[in-house]
Amino acid sequence: MELQAGQPYNTNLPANGTRTEGDISGRPSVQLQNTVSGEGGCDVVMEVKPNSRVIVLATLSTGTTAQACDFVGQVATKIERLLPKNN
Repeated sequence: MELQAGQPYNTNLPANGTRTEGDISGRPSVQLQNTVSGEGGCDVVMEVKPNSRVIVLATLSTGTTAQACDFVGQVATKIERLLPKNN
């Protein structure tokens, strides 16, 4: 997990891989598959405040990208509950 102040959740992200816009419990997010970490890697980037973000990532040495994304999604959902509300 990485917190980044001054970075909107949907900018300055890797151009390679698969990018899917969505939300985690209503919080804007982007899921990135097979980007920097390659096959078996998945990141979820969530908005913390309008210009901050948290990145949750996992790379599985044995397993699929889908399994990594499932794991990251579960962790991101738990972390989302701890973040300040976006008002």
